[in-house]
Amino acid sequence: MISAARLLPVAAKRPGILITHWVPEEVIDRLLAGCDLIVNASRDTWERDRVLDLARRCEGMIAFMPDRIDEVFLSRCPRLSVIAFAVAHVENCDFDACTRHGVWVTCAAGARNGAAMEAAETVLDVLAGRRPRGAANEPAHASRSLE
Repeated sequence: MISAARLLPVAAKRPGILITHWVPEEVIDRLLAGCDLIVNASRDTWERDRVLDLARRCEGMIAFMPDRIDEVFLSRCPRLSVIAFAVAHVENCDFDACTRHGVWVTCAAGARNGAAMEAAETVLDVLAGRRPRGAANEPAHASRSLE
């Protein structure tokens, strides 16, 4: 398992992805093929300041219910281009702020393990240029609620 304390190098050549909560090994293995990871390997929720500090090093993020994405968060994380929530309904995200910052936001519904893998695939697609960037697209706004 990747250490929760592992930090990305200052001049990372591979995209960095922050995973804010525990995910299955297969999700980590899928992402490690082409990305550097910062992973919360515990089942505890990290404090917002820690998530902010770690996210500023990353281009992508897999987020969960407790994570709050707002103007303050995004202004401190200028490298972020994609946030994939592994939850059925996103409540703690300012979609308008994401649009202003050019951050793609999506929501992966389903069972936790399946949602985490779907979120991982979305992050990889956006970082590889297979999906347009920016939350002003239909999938980002449609993902506000998938119920």
